[in-house]
Amino acid sequence: MAENIEYVVIDCSAILAKLMPDEKIRTVFEEDFNLHLRNKVNFISLNLLVYELLNAIKSSIVSKRIDREYSQKIISNFLKWDINMVNTVNYEDVVDLAILHKLSVYDASYLFLAKKYKCRLMTLDKRLEKAWQEEVKF
Repeated sequence: MAENIEYVVIDCSAILAKLMPDEKIRTVFEEDFNLHLRNKVNFISLNLLVYELLNAIKSSIVSKRIDREYSQKIISNFLKWDINMVNTVNYEDVVDLAILHKLSVYDASYLFLAKKYKCRLMTLDKRLEKAWQEEVKF
């Protein structure tokens, strides 16, 4: 990975906090999004992220949290971000992390990336954030 640019693993909860009208985003996340737009922070994630986001959007439409028109804005804004999508993880390590920290395999995959790249993890999931604090040492 390129030097002098910070890498941050981002999960679906952080993206939803930024894009959903009724969510409140953490100040540090807002700063990361602004740095990302200025090419000072590169976001890393899993291909899984797209499906998680689309599922959350679908659920939000069904529950009438947002309408179809707004969902299209969310998708359009998401597609403007240059997120480095990672296709593969070490499956055994992901399962081990999931068991150790009582995470879903999906969440453990994000933790695996943050651990692999020794970088921060943007998430609103408290259990995942705690696991990251325990696993990733700078």
